[in-house]
Amino acid sequence: MVPRRSWTLGAFPLFLAIASLDAQGAPPRVVVRDSVGTRIPYASVQVGGSNPRTASDSGVVVLSVPRADSLKLLARRVGFEPFEGWVRPDDAGDYSVPLRPRPRNLNRASSYSRDTPLARAGFYDRMERVARGAMVGRFWTPEALELRNASRTSSIFEGDNVVRIRWADGKPVLMGRGGSCPMAVLLDGQPMPGMVEELGTRRGHVEIWWMLLNGMELARAERAFIATHSSIDELVNPVAVVAVEVYPSVAGAPPELQRTMASEVVCGIIALWTER
Repeated sequence: MVPRRSWTLGAFPLFLAIASLDAQGAPPRVVVRDSVGTRIPYASVQVGGSNPRTASDSGVVVLSVPRADSLKLLARRVGFEPFEGWVRPDDAGDYSVPLRPRPRNLNRASSYSRDTPLARAGFYDRMERVARGAMVGRFWTPEALELRNASRTSSIFEGDNVVRIRWADGKPVLMGRGGSCPMAVLLDGQPMPGMVEELGTRRGHVEIWWMLLNGMELARAERAFIATHSSIDELVNPVAVVAVEVYPSVAGAPPELQRTMASEVVCGIIALWTER
């Protein structure tokens, strides 16, 4: 009788030993789970002082830092208590981060859903494309906006190095390229007509020109234009905004967002997303 081959290495299964050796040469992989091991999609994960990364729809983030005996991780997801602490790799070489649901999280099922409105809108897909260098953009995830706790929608962009806020008769006008031209504003993927940013577009110039032809002074015409157009603060309450993406150039924006901007001369695109 041929003796059965042993597939163990001491008390440790050989296949786990091989997997462990393979994992040591691979980039660190963080898996975000709840207390019973269910994976949590789209969580925000940060290691050290690096920029936050967003987990995939399976709750996984592949980091670009060297592997170590332990990593100090900060993880957040709307509806869960944040986690911050040192995490050691498990037998498979993954760094598992536990998140505990908040007691008041009444909509707990949506916190685990992969099929969210943001996912269907392509928000996380575009984040991944920007991370790969396919285009240039800035993103505010639901977790980032929860931390920012903006009192006005325009205050989300305060201190930003792409969007500049120019105040006109008490209304914020969102400008790009150091304030040289306006940004286009999309709400849930749709362009918003009648915005104050149109003051610097072809449509706005035509309206001002007609008012000048009717004998109105330039300063008065501009004030009349601003009074009859909406600002981003009047358009949407910051509590309703769940995510934001900003593209400094229309030409460098994703095709699915830039196709609505062909008729206007604008710097870039600001896309606001609500729970709709």
